[in-house]
Amino acid sequence: MFGALNYGAIMKCDTIPDLEKFLKIQEQALGESSAEVATTASKLADLYALAERFDEAERLLKRALTIRQNLVGFHQDDVEKTRQSLEKVTALKSRGKQVL
Repeated sequence: MFGALNYGAIMKCDTIPDLEKFLKIQEQALGESSAEVATTASKLADLYALAERFDEAERLLKRALTIRQNLVGFHQDDVEKTRQSLEKVTALKSRGKQVL
């Protein structure tokens, strides 16, 4: 029931404030460790990374990775994609600190 509703809603959220609000709603409705929360956290992390808010992106990707690992194990496609995104953000974060 929530899955279809959440998927449609997440597709309409394309700004950081919208996704932050949506994530809070999902956490309250579905619990903090649901697959939908991991998906929203990953999308929000992507927006944070684009805005060069790497600390926030890294925090959310770590959270999404933990949720996904707990739900499906360590070797699923979603887990691997999240791990790769986290590695990229961590690298960008390191590079930014080297520039400063």
